[in-house]
Amino acid sequence: MRKRLLYAIPVLLIIMAVGLYLWEPWPGQQSVDLNNTGEIVKASQRASEVIKSYRYKTDLSAGSQISVTVNNRIIRAKEMRQMADFTWEIPKASGSASMYTEGQKVYVLHPLKNKWIKPDEDPTISPFMDFFWRQLSLIDPVENIAKLDPLGKNITPYLQGTGEGSDAVAIQVTPDAKALSEINKSIPPQFAAGELTDVKQFFWVSKENFLVTKYEVTASVAFFGIKTMKFRIVSIPADYDKTTISIPEPLQGKMNQG
Repeated sequence: MRKRLLYAIPVLLIIMAVGLYLWEPWPGQQSVDLNNTGEIVKASQRASEVIKSYRYKTDLSAGSQISVTVNNRIIRAKEMRQMADFTWEIPKASGSASMYTEGQKVYVLHPLKNKWIKPDEDPTISPFMDFFWRQLSLIDPVENIAKLDPLGKNITPYLQGTGEGSDAVAIQVTPDAKALSEINKSIPPQFAAGELTDVKQFFWVSKENFLVTKYEVTASVAFFGIKTMKFRIVSIPADYDKTTISIPEPLQGKMNQG
């Protein structure tokens, strides 16, 4: 018995050695160089891929004239679900509305009728929905970091955004032509005659789990090369894998109608 045990120990050690040689750590366990923006982006993209749910709050401002706040909850599944609440203030008007999407199905809480409808049931709601749908593609922190090319030369450290002892590392992105086109399509209609300049994106990424903790877009809007307004978006994500969506009874009734 003792001889068998003595023979088994070297065999076990060999198996362990081979296992350690072949073993690769999970993405979250890999060592990431926090001075390398490409590695930071890759790590954040890997961490974000497995997230099942999250929410974020966004404040959008354009000068002192336009202010929009968005609270969005996202559930990633076969049929992706979003529940977004919007409030806005523009010259001589203000309001609020909500939008719920489930796969290709879209429902909007009409800002004037205060009831849930499908966009094709009211032609006046289509421009509203189109604008806010474009907004969601611009302000979502997780979706926007997924669009980045980790090897892109347009990504650099943002040293002013990371204070000493901070638990997050910040990067700055100068949007490429495709991203600029998306941003241009997402600005408020009141700025259609303006030209976006000095556009920058900023991401704060947790050093612990590499998820985005803050996302910001800044730009200047020039009108006829003379008047300039500041355009700014700040999105704060939270509740990764802890977010739920509660369906109001009126919306559930509308959904049951097909």
